[in-house]
Amino acid sequence: MRSGPPVIFASIVSGCKFAAFIPPPWTSLDGVPSPKTLYLSIREPTMSSKLMITALAACFTTLLMSSAAVGQSAYGEMYGSFTDTSGVPVAGARVTVTSQGRGGDLTTTTNEFGKFQATGLLPDTYTIKVEEDGFRTFRETEIPVVADETSRVTGILTKGDPTTFITGTPGEIKILKTDRTDVSTLFTRRMIEGLPLRDLNVSRLGLLVPGSLPAILSLDIHQNPQNGTPINVNGQSFSGTGFQLDGTDNRDPLLGLVLINPNLESVSEMKVTTQNYGADFGEATAGVVSNQTRSGTNSWHASAFGTRRTDWGQASDPFSAGPPPPIKRNEFGGALGGPLGMNKLFIFSDYQGTRQTTDLNHFMLSVPTSDAATQPNVPCRSADPPTYFILTLAWAILIREKSNAATWLGARSNGDTRAGGLAQ
Repeated sequence: MRSGPPVIFASIVSGCKFAAFIPPPWTSLDGVPSPKTLYLSIREPTMSSKLMITALAACFTTLLMSSAAVGQSAYGEMYGSFTDTSGVPVAGARVTVTSQGRGGDLTTTTNEFGKFQATGLLPDTYTIKVEEDGFRTFRETEIPVVADETSRVTGILTKGDPTTFITGTPGEIKILKTDRTDVSTLFTRRMIEGLPLRDLNVSRLGLLVPGSLPAILSLDIHQNPQNGTPINVNGQSFSGTGFQLDGTDNRDPLLGLVLINPNLESVSEMKVTTQNYGADFGEATAGVVSNQTRSGTNSWHASAFGTRRTDWGQASDPFSAGPPPPIKRNEFGGALGGPLGMNKLFIFSDYQGTRQTTDLNHFMLSVPTSDAATQPNVPCRSADPPTYFILTLAWAILIREKSNAATWLGARSNGDTRAGGLAQ
């Protein structure tokens, strides 16, 4: 048995986001190579096809040549103990932990106290099997393993034929924090899919964590290209929050924002730690946001989505005059994952696109209507581009000729043109 940290590569090239990920090299008892996962995520590519191919080729080359990287927060652990029916610890029992999705095995043995520990587990659902001579084989399924958490499994072995099994009830294993004191909130894949999320921005989930508030600041697209949501945790500045993506630092060292904001379809779980996080998150002073990406499995799976939002049915702002601004926003995408080699190599890719149309006339300058000349409380209405251009040109001519008379020109509204004047 051998384990090690994952190989991770991530980059942003001309608006195209992609990342590749390979889990640690596990080796089972029968010598089968470890499962490896390739992850590819693309959001709104803007470069040419040749540049895309070159970038992907560089990604694969880097994966093959790079060494192992740091990633403690990308792993989970499993530990527990086994005794016989009289309460005596069973020492030397062989414990096999198997990933149900990818099929990778990790094997260890119990110590003299009947306890075992399996580290370096990627987030997934696992099956545990305990074997010992003179005892029936113990088997437990549907054990969840979460990144930066520890799952506990305990059991009682009964004497009998090792070819027979003792099975527990699936889903009874709970995640207990008996070895740490951190305060965190975990968003599972089911929660990420089920919670209503504006603009399908996964970083907005951090606002649901107790003690989190949105930071009030104005950033343009060049300062925040990934549209991350700045959040103040426990009264601390948003720049003190650390970000992790598959165990890799994902924080902008200048502004303190997230570097790569993963697509909603690509996230398997999101953990927000607000207090007592480990010393390995040295750059964080407020909280830590850790995202884990999805992986391909031994079966092909795909998904697609599409949302459309318009101004129909939207309520008007009570503090501004007129109807809400016209808008049409479409968000669409999907994901695809599966095996390239059973129990060995997997691939996962996802895409998310956004198309938005806004009426530019709504944001143009307003000119007073004829009613506003006699009724000052009547709000102004926006002029269409031709009328606005004519009025601006006429006003420039009046100023140039230094006319002694000032004319108040009316704007065309609702298909008819009105003109009113005031003489001085």
